[in-house]
Amino acid sequence: MRRRRRDLNDRDFELGDFGRLSLWTRIRGRLRRTSPKTRAAILSFFMPGLGQAYAGHIARAVVWLLGIVALNVTMRNQVQSVATAGFVLTLNVMAAIDAAIVAPPRPPRE
Repeated sequence: MRRRRRDLNDRDFELGDFGRLSLWTRIRGRLRRTSPKTRAAILSFFMPGLGQAYAGHIARAVVWLLGIVALNVTMRNQVQSVATAGFVLTLNVMAAIDAAIVAPPRPPRE
């Protein structure tokens, strides 16, 4: 049985409406339905290394985190801030892809 998706509207953000689930509860429910690969990629995009740690690869997570910190420290004095931001964004995307690769696939449904 598939549930129909319902679009968010202004009533979902009203306070005191106890007849509906809160917005945060519905977001958590949607995150639970996503695959572990997607969750690892999202975590690693916002903080490189966190998705790898979520996937159980602690050594790889430490390498990503320390590598990003070292690059940020060495590039702090660069004049071209747009190029630096683009480089860091590229590394975040690469970390997210790496986390999606090493994360386990979704377990089979019962």
